[in-house]
Amino acid sequence: MPTTSVPDQQAVQMIDTQDALKTMLEALIDLPPAPPSLYVDLEGSPLSRKGKLSILSLFVSPLQKTFLIDIMNLGTTAFTTQVPYSISLASILASGDLPKVLFDVRADSDALFGLFGVELKCATDVQLMELASRDARSWYSRDWLAGLAKCVENHATIPAKEKKQWRDNKHRVILEGQYYALSQRPLSFKSMEYCAQDVTILPHLWKVYSDKLAPPERAFWRSMVEEATNERLRSTQGGSFIADAKENVRGPWSRYEIQRRTELWVEDHLEKITFRKMNSIGFKLYLKKLG
Repeated sequence: MPTTSVPDQQAVQMIDTQDALKTMLEALIDLPPAPPSLYVDLEGSPLSRKGKLSILSLFVSPLQKTFLIDIMNLGTTAFTTQVPYSISLASILASGDLPKVLFDVRADSDALFGLFGVELKCATDVQLMELASRDARSWYSRDWLAGLAKCVENHATIPAKEKKQWRDNKHRVILEGQYYALSQRPLSFKSMEYCAQDVTILPHLWKVYSDKLAPPERAFWRSMVEEATNERLRSTQGGSFIADAKENVRGPWSRYEIQRRTELWVEDHLEKITFRKMNSIGFKLYLKKLG
C-alpha cells in the first residue's frame, strides 16, 4: 500500500517510449497475486469505445511506483510490445491469474476492448466492494452506487490534509479542462499528479472494503461482488454497455434479487454442510469396517 495517496514526483514515471515500456514490463514479471499487485485507472475523452484513450495509470504495489503509460502517443504498441515470456501490457490485463484492481471497471473495460481489443480479466471492482460492504440497515442501502470522490471522503484511511490535497488536485484539473489538460504533451506535473492520485488511492480503499468483506459471514457478498464484476466485463466486452445510460448510477442488485439470492445461498450452503457431514459419517463407518 502506498504511504501516501498523493504521489511525489519521484514515485511517478511517464512511459512514452517503447524502451521505457519494455523496462516497465520486465519489472512486472512474477508479481505476487495476493494481495493484489496491480491497480489500474484510465483517462480518455470520453472514456469509452467511442472516445480516445490518453493515459493508462498503473500503480504497482510491490514496487511502490506509479507508471503513466502514454496511450495517446504509443497507440497500439502500448499493448502489443513484448518482453521475454511473451509478456505485454495486453497479456497482463487479460491474464486470468493476476488480479487487477479498478474503480468502476465498466468504462475502462469498454474503452480497452472497443478501441484496442484488450479483454480485461481477473478484475476486482472497488466500487462494487464498497456497495457490498455497506451496513444494510434498510432495503434502500444498496440502491445507489458511490463515486470515487465520495469513497475517498468517507472511507480512505489517509489524513484529512491528504484528502483535501487529493480533492483540490482533482478539482483543479477538471476546472482547467480535464480533457484538454490530459491531451497536452508533455503532461504538466499537475496533470501527472491528477492521473496518479486516482490509482494510488485504490490500495487504501481496497484494504478497507476487503477487511469489511473478510469475515466468513460475508462470503455471500464476496461472491456477489465477483459475479457482478464479471457481468460488468461481459457487458462492456459484448457491446451492450451504454456509457452514458442513466441507470449506470444504480447498484446491480435489486432488493428482490438480494432477498432471492440470499435464500438460494443459505439453501445451497446448508446442503453442502449436510453433504459434508454425511460424507464424514460414511467415511468413519468405512474405516470401522476396515478395522
